[in-house]
Amino acid sequence: MLTPLLLLLINTVASEYLLTRIYLNSTCSGKIVYQKSTAVDLCQHNSYQPGTYRIECSTNACTMEEYTTPDCSGTGTTTKKFDASGQCVSPTPDTFSTFALVADADAQQGFSTPVLRQWQDEGCTGTPVEYIDEGICHAVGENSYRTACVNGTVSGCQYSKSTDCNGNGALCVPVPSTTVGVCTPRGMLGGKASIQFDC
Repeated sequence: MLTPLLLLLINTVASEYLLTRIYLNSTCSGKIVYQKSTAVDLCQHNSYQPGTYRIECSTNACTMEEYTTPDCSGTGTTTKKFDASGQCVSPTPDTFSTFALVADADAQQGFSTPVLRQWQDEGCTGTPVEYIDEGICHAVGENSYRTACVNGTVSGCQYSKSTDCNGNGALCVPVPSTTVGVCTPRGMLGGKASIQFDC
């Protein structure tokens, strides 16, 4: 039988996440164009495609295995390996990324807002399985755009004559069907899931 202290220790173990950042340049410095944190050692389903996947990590290396089963059982169909040491790698041509193992407390470090959190149920309960930075600025020519929190509302914003989403004259429009702080079921091909935007 487990003692109360042991139960407390089991229930307070911090979750680990694989923090993925994608950059424009080959040195993985400067502008980040995408970043997310995904829970490791957990069978997850993707709400946009059938099947499941699991990320397992050792000290500086992670493997993601994809499955056709609902519980990550059997033989995986696809295997991807990640160098999780934080060094700059090029997993595909013209893509430059860093991967690092972080604790739950650091899963959103350096993120802008809004942040999209995702769970593996329909009620946004427990620890999120994924954090995605939805507020990153993207430049197009001499203009830019981003998703931003405007007066507590998730909005799509465009910036004319600004490549860094700064300055006056931004045109911001609320994103339809997006409410800050409200849990929304998102069960599609992969089964049950829920999301919430936070500003």
